[in-house]
Amino acid sequence: MELGTGPDAAPQPWVDGPEAMANLLLYGSAEARRHLAEDLARRDDRAALELLVATVRSTEPWLLRARCLEVVGLVVVAAGRGLAGAILDDLCGRH
Repeated sequence: MELGTGPDAAPQPWVDGPEAMANLLLYGSAEARRHLAEDLARRDDRAALELLVATVRSTEPWLLRARCLEVVGLVVVAAGRGLAGAILDDLCGRH
């Protein structure tokens, strides 16, 4: 069963937009952030990943930036070589 399906599935607030994802990052558990990373890697959600990387590189509060970096790192570990390389290139400013 995929994450977010079935009667007992955890909600996927990141699909509701950037504000919901920020709330998950700031107030969600480490397990919720790990599930987010696994889902983003599985779905190859480039738009959400670009938002996370942009937030890491932004002037947003340090905790939000750190949590984005945590999730990005988990995605890189879980992703295939192509996605992982693209994320690392974006994170390091190599477009």
